[in-house]
Amino acid sequence: MNDTDGEVLVTMKKTDKMMGYCGLLCADCSALLATQSGDLQTMQREAQKWRKLFKRDDMDVEYITCDGCKSRSGRLCGHCSLCEIRKCALNRQVEHCGFCSDFPCAALISLHTQLSEYCTMKDFFGYEYDPVEVLQTFHDRKKQ
Repeated sequence: MNDTDGEVLVTMKKTDKMMGYCGLLCADCSALLATQSGDLQTMQREAQKWRKLFKRDDMDVEYITCDGCKSRSGRLCGHCSLCEIRKCALNRQVEHCGFCSDFPCAALISLHTQLSEYCTMKDFFGYEYDPVEVLQTFHDRKKQ
């Protein structure tokens, strides 16, 4: 883990940031922030950014509208509504993958590998960190 990952962990603890099941920091996701703003123009700009970043024309305002993957009654973005990792974590009743006995699983590694083919965490969140390493820290603490 590098220094930035440590800073992310400290920030998460201090601010109690919402982290997705897969280790992505929902609280810093631009789609979630745009959704919370309630401003249509902001959401349209964000959808345009996602279409360009992920090279998908179907990413419109409805697709990126999200209240975070841990939301049970809120809105989920297009990916989160179908995410196998989310379904698995809900089924196993774990806070996130770092608390799963099968960590790290092929599905988690595959998700982050696919995501890295499109962008870096810096492109997506504005800072660099490794979600799997962050989850590994939680997993290691659980074993102690």
